[in-house]
Amino acid sequence: MARDAAVTLFFGDGKHRFRLAIGELEELQEKTGFGPPRLEKNLRNNEWKVAEVRETIRIGLSGGGMSPAKAH
Repeated sequence: MARDAAVTLFFGDGKHRFRLAIGELEELQEKTGFGPPRLEKNLRNNEWKVAEVRETIRIGLSGGGMSPAKAH
């Protein structure tokens, strides 16, 4: 069992690995202006902005090992 907080999910063209470690969470906070609890609240309450969703997916893919260019 992996303990690196990564998950593999079907997304777009197939299965992809996503991971948000400390560095990725810091980048996500810088890009969106919100920490993880606030981003989750925004998504759950349908109060999200496109950048919040886009950056979460992009940074999660990059954290999972995808090249930054491909994740973008």
